[in-house]
Amino acid sequence: MDPHTQYRRYMPEQLKDLASILALKTLGVSLAEIREITGKGGSVIERKAILKQLKQRVERSIHMAGQSLNWINAALDELGQPQSRIPVVVKRRPGIPIASLRVKLNSYEETKCLIQKATIHSRLSGGRIASTSFHRLRPAACAIT
Repeated sequence: MDPHTQYRRYMPEQLKDLASILALKTLGVSLAEIREITGKGGSVIERKAILKQLKQRVERSIHMAGQSLNWINAALDELGQPQSRIPVVVKRRPGIPIASLRVKLNSYEETKCLIQKATIHSRLSGGRIASTSFHRLRPAACAIT
């Protein structure tokens, strides 16, 4: 450092290192990784591995940016088109019987009895219970283990 101007003085080989550091930093490489890449202590194999990881990261970023650009272009193209309806496919299915019960239960324990009674009634009428749904139950009086 120059004592009069307080400017740093760099040797030509240091400027090359500085340019490499700035380029890596711009690519999002952490300072620890930059130290490993540019440091004299790290092996060539380690440096190569870090650079390969960086390359993969940049390639993924480019791929994702390309996908985003395609999406934006498609959205812009759609905005240029007259409004069209979204195509909907209606599929016909055979009817299924549905039973609905409106019962006031005081606890979760009462649901077991209700399900048993509904299952017996359903079997007697030739059907089966596919699912059950309960709403607004009060907490059980007994502890659940």
